[in-house]
Amino acid sequence: MAKVLGIGGVILYSKEPKRLTEWYKKHLGIDVGSGTYTFFYWREKDDPEKIGKTLWEVAPPKNAEHKIDAKTSTVLVSFRVDNLQEVLSNLRQDGVEVLDEIREVNDGTLGWFFDIDGNQVELWEYKEKS
Repeated sequence: MAKVLGIGGVILYSKEPKRLTEWYKKHLGIDVGSGTYTFFYWREKDDPEKIGKTLWEVAPPKNAEHKIDAKTSTVLVSFRVDNLQEVLSNLRQDGVEVLDEIREVNDGTLGWFFDIDGNQVELWEYKEKS
């Protein structure tokens, strides 16, 4: 069975992304440079030679890159999965609301669904660049 491998990213939605990133820099030391996102790098538990990354981002409520409706949600969690199509298929079979769109990005493929409380969740199948 396909499964979640870890957290791919956490996106906070803010009407003032730069202001919020400055707050996180001041209070937690998260430095995004001149942008509004950064990556935390880590090593795979079973393969210490393999390095992965987790996105941390502050985005405006209506961001074309994200499918979420930030009028009702202020955080989006992205889970890394080993087989996006299989996870989405299993969710559909279980009656879960799954968005039809699948988006290819430069380091993988994204899909979305809604949990039983109506939270939109992103799934990300990572693909190493060749």
